[in-house]
Parts: sequence; C-alpha cells; structure tokens
Amino acid sequence: MGFVLQDQALVQMELSLVEALKWSIDAVTPSLLLTNLLALSLANNKLMRLPAPVCGLTALQSLVLDDNMITELPAGINLLSTLLNLSVAHNDLSVMPSTLQGLHSLRKLCLDGNLLGVVPQAVLALTALEELSMRACGVAAIPENITSLRNLRDLRLTDNALEGLPDL
Repeated sequence: MGFVLQDQALVQMELSLVEALKWSIDAVTPSLLLTNLLALSLANNKLMRLPAPVCGLTALQSLVLDDNMITELPAGINLLSTLLNLSVAHNDLSVMPSTLQGLHSLRKLCLDGNLLGVVPQAVLALTALEELSMRACGVAAIPENITSLRNLRDLRLTDNALEGLPDL
C-alpha cells in the first residue's frame, strides 16, 4: 500500500487489489479514509463500481480508476467538487452520469478504452477541461459543440471510428 504524508495528513493513497480486499473498501467511511486525501488510485483492481465512500472525499484532487470493471459512475461523483484529474480508462463504461458536469474544477479527463460511442453531453459541459482523452471509445463523430470547451488544449481521439471533422 502506498501512502504519502504531508504535514502529518494523509494526502495520497494507492491500493492494489490485495490491499483493497484486505481493507474491505466498501465498509470504510470517508472519515476513516481521511478527508484531507488529495490523490487516490484504485487502478488495476477488479472493482465493478466506485466504492460509495470515495464520493465523500471532498478534498480529492486526483482519482484514478483505470483497468477495473466499472460499468457506471455514481451520480454522487459531482460531490468531488475539487477534483482536477479523473481517469477511468479501460473499464466497462458505456454512459457517463449527467452529474459529471458538476465537476467544475476538472482539468484532465481520461476515458480511454470505454465503449461510449459518443462524446458525452456531460463532458461537453466541463468548461474548465484542458485535456480530454477518449482513445478507442468507438466515437464516430466529434460534436460541433466541442467548441464549448474553451480551455481545451489536448484532445486525444486516436483509434476511434471518426469519418470526418466538424467545422471548428
């Protein structure tokens, strides 16, 4: 288990599959996880959903859930209002919750390897977004309102089914 302490507060945590199972992550309350936690990685596990206590970590700035079996993100994801980086690459997501648009601070979003088929409307409402990666998501068209992402600097749409580009 990887921990980083800063000024006696736990600010970063990384759990492997074995550690998450030993820890029984669904039984943990946010107060036990520490509300000062800034970064949490649960990558490369066998999670089918985001453990409910994670949405109570209101200081979280980075959440990495790559390479799991997550089929949906909870509506409560918008409670992570300080989140700057969200990565859910290589899961089993086919839709994104509309509440995702409540992540007003989000700068980086990685959805690689999920069969979303489209750029979700909730993503197009993330006006602070600077980096969006949707590689291998089955996207056939880039929506014209992608221009609403005024701060977008890096757009990755490699390995999709694009047939053209909108007038930008």
